[in-house]
Amino acid sequence: MASLQRADTVSYEVCFSSLFRHNPGLIIITSNNITFNFTLCVDFSDAQRKGLLNAVIKFARDKGCLLAHDEIGKELMLSLKGCNFHFQQSVTKVARSGALLHNSAKNVFGSLVTAWTASEDMATFIERKNRLVKQYPTVKGWITWWALPVHAVMLFPGVRKELLQETDEMYGHLPSTNNTAEATNSVESRLARHNAELIPSIHDSYRMTLRQQQQHEGIMTGAPLNSPCCC
Repeated sequence: MASLQRADTVSYEVCFSSLFRHNPGLIIITSNNITFNFTLCVDFSDAQRKGLLNAVIKFARDKGCLLAHDEIGKELMLSLKGCNFHFQQSVTKVARSGALLHNSAKNVFGSLVTAWTASEDMATFIERKNRLVKQYPTVKGWITWWALPVHAVMLFPGVRKELLQETDEMYGHLPSTNNTAEATNSVESRLARHNAELIPSIHDSYRMTLRQQQQHEGIMTGAPLNSPCCC
């Protein structure tokens, strides 16, 4: 749980740098090797991804790692995957929008995107992307955005195989959704003040934690879950 006043690259870099500094076992570093002892499923925020990468590179350099930035980034991506639920939300939003003019087109669009997502290699990925663009030129921008390597490598297994040399087994071990974090954030949004300073935010997070503890105890004992928070 992190309280950030701004969701920009610098804020994420500071947040992740603090995490690694206080939990050095998350990243094992030698002069020519880096190993990540965590997996992370994120949404498709460029600021979040860049902030994480910057923090990892800074931590690696402080520990004497001599690997190039690109090598570090590639190793990091093997522990990082985009949230499939967020992607499916985007697909649904486009399919229900006025960009797809006919209902029949909307129905086929979903199946074609599903096939595109399941592309097993880069050639198939590109072929199916081109087919989507040809059949749905009104959403070419949406298709092109997801096809950019920096975004596609977070989600499409065929792209990850090509750019990261990732195996199916490695891909399968990564989480596919961050819905748990999203649900927690939803609860916090209801209980915490918005745009608060750090210390008040910490107090609000503590109140939320106590509330979750009460709910858990209520479930275990059969007590009502709508009891007021004691704090």
